[in-house]
Amino acid sequence: MLLAFPIPVLAAVRRDCIASWGDFTVGCADWLAPEPQAVLDWCRRAMPVRA
Repeated sequence: MLLAFPIPVLAAVRRDCIASWGDFTVGCADWLAPEPQAVLDWCRRAMPVRA
């Protein structure tokens, strides 16, 4: 049901759960580097500012 709404979701996943998370999201996940800049860049892409 979550995919019915265009709301981006950011989730942190432990290294030992990455494979299971990938199976659960069925290719809908964007994998980010663990650096703050990667997260900020994702936020800007996922939630663009509307003028």
